[in-house]
Amino acid sequence: MLQLDIKVEIFMKKILFVYNTKTTFTKQDLDILAQNFEVKEAFISSPWVALKFLMTHKMSDYDVVYFWFSSLNFYPIFLMAYLQSVKIVIVAGGFDVANVPEIGYGGGTKPLYQRFLRKFFLKKAAHIINVSQSNQKDFLNVLTGKKSEVIYLGFKDPGIKLTPLKDRPKKIITIGAVNAVTFKRKGYCFFAELSKLMPDWEFLIIGKYDEDTKRKLQVIGGSNLKFSGFLSDQGFVQEIISSRFNLQLSFHEGFGVSVVDAALLGVYPLVYDRYSLPEVVENAGSVLTFGDISGVRDEILKINELGYDPEKIKLNYLTRFPYQKKISELNACINSLF
Repeated sequence: MLQLDIKVEIFMKKILFVYNTKTTFTKQDLDILAQNFEVKEAFISSPWVALKFLMTHKMSDYDVVYFWFSSLNFYPIFLMAYLQSVKIVIVAGGFDVANVPEIGYGGGTKPLYQRFLRKFFLKKAAHIINVSQSNQKDFLNVLTGKKSEVIYLGFKDPGIKLTPLKDRPKKIITIGAVNAVTFKRKGYCFFAELSKLMPDWEFLIIGKYDEDTKRKLQVIGGSNLKFSGFLSDQGFVQEIISSRFNLQLSFHEGFGVSVVDAALLGVYPLVYDRYSLPEVVENAGSVLTFGDISGVRDEILKINELGYDPEKIKLNYLTRFPYQKKISELNACINSLF
């Protein structure tokens, strides 16, 4: 009997991963996609970098171009992908689809020609991923009726023993870079004002800062307002795990990663009732009226008196935003394109 050996060669789909910010959430998508697809990274900081990339790479080599944000810096790569019928996936994660005119934040506040270019970019995508329902609503305000999918960020248990609440000092934190752009958007002005109302608590802003914005906040805040500057991973964890409350008093967040980062280390979150933050916090924290600083103070004192279980805070967020679910949903999204 004649026996034939048939060799079947399986070709992995090739993905060009285009991004302009090195964060935990872009790295998360890179790691997930690299498990099942052949992924090429392209860190694009300007249109000129995008053009330089195109001079040395053929767009036809890729099955999918995966853009983290619809940044106009990516436009040359987007146009080449569109003209060569390469499938386009966009993670609409925040600024690109936001419109917060009171602080001049978001793609929706930019000049007409920029809004037109971004809308064309989004319209030609094969698939849009939104990081929250609030973020999806922002997106649908840009492109009414365009189909999109919410895929939440995923989080792993940090595997760190949590400090009991009673052993934590009276410390309140907020997390993020401090500069002229984030001064209002991240609500640092509210955080600084609150420090004056609560002089017996330490207030710490965790993240890099520029000196001008730091001085501006010091004028608003009390002597108990501190700045960590850049921290190592270990230092970052230590500052969070030794805190009782995490404030995210932002004008706008597409998701609010720092809320979950701190909650996984047992820190109770308090947020304002705007955009994605109430959706992320739900019943595992406090959602307060935007701009009500005395209300935040009263809520902190109340929760501090009642107490809370750091382990329960962590478990709530791990249950709602599991890493394995993110893996499953992202792979299913890419596979659905074929």
